[in-house]
Amino acid sequence: MATRSEINLISTYADHAAVSGPAKVFRNLAKGLLRIGQRFCVNQGLTSTRWLWIHSDLRALLEIHRGRTLNLLGPNLAILPRDLPGGREFPGSYYLQPSPWVVQLWEEEGFRGCPLRAWPVGIDMDEFPERPSLSGRPPALLYYKERSRHELAEVERTLREKGIEFHTLAYGSYQQHEYVRLLQTHAYVVWLGGSETQGIALQEALAMNVPVLVLDAPSLFEVDYLLARGRFPSRLKQFRCTSVPYFDPRCGIVVDGWQFLGSALERMQECWHTFRPREFVRETLSLDVQASRFVGLFEELETLYGSKVPLLPDGRRDSPYHPTTLSKVRVRARQLVSRHSRRTFAKAEHFWQHRFRQLLRDIRLCRG
Repeated sequence: MATRSEINLISTYADHAAVSGPAKVFRNLAKGLLRIGQRFCVNQGLTSTRWLWIHSDLRALLEIHRGRTLNLLGPNLAILPRDLPGGREFPGSYYLQPSPWVVQLWEEEGFRGCPLRAWPVGIDMDEFPERPSLSGRPPALLYYKERSRHELAEVERTLREKGIEFHTLAYGSYQQHEYVRLLQTHAYVVWLGGSETQGIALQEALAMNVPVLVLDAPSLFEVDYLLARGRFPSRLKQFRCTSVPYFDPRCGIVVDGWQFLGSALERMQECWHTFRPREFVRETLSLDVQASRFVGLFEELETLYGSKVPLLPDGRRDSPYHPTTLSKVRVRARQLVSRHSRRTFAKAEHFWQHRFRQLLRDIRLCRG
């Protein structure tokens, strides 16, 4: 049937103009599906098609109909299982995570709603074309994301000691065209960042055939103190993660300790032109490869659960689904209300009202 193989993409990022990681997950998947000839629709009714992808909308997750669709969920629904509505199961579904270490994290955190699968979105190799050949000794690009200022200063000091010219680029401070321009004129990237569930920006550098020297972050807490506070429970301090879940020797060098940074920089200076990172991306992370893997996950679900899901009539369409970026806020608010008693909220409200009245009295005294 025509609707059997069509995928309904449910995403709050479908019409986002701003470039972000979740937006790229949606856009790159859509591009990949077009390339391999896979039919899809966007934000249609939740039972409009047999195959349903809920990318980022928690309200849609709460409203999916049991036994009516085969579902791929995530990866941009929640950071940890605690951020999902508690106690729910999702039959006929896989929950997607961008890399194997995140799958392991969710398993250790007790997620049992459905099987977990690792799936990274593909990288657009046309949008990030191979950079032209460089001659002489081009500068290095130091990419800084979420690590401490002290660590940034240490890397910059080491680069200067080695006599390496470099340009520092901070995450969130640039437009995509600026990033592409810098990658075209720099020999390699020195990556100083925290853990990455996939690392799309790093993989975009690899797609342009720019090798990367990575100062790995094997801990969830190896980020700037203010960013780490409250993001993950303290019990996860021993959990092992990485900044580069997808990487091989063609891509560059991974440094596991600060004592190895100097020697790694010397090696990169000598042989940056010998790496072949674009080849790695083409084989494992291209739009076509990952879109095909995405469709393959639906085919697995068909094998496992397809006999339990009724076929839909040809051309059927429910009323369009209208996702909202406020869905996460609403669901999270409900979780908080259920987690804390009304009495606790009343006490907090009384406390802040009292503090506000004190502040007003202090202001009046100052004016008097």
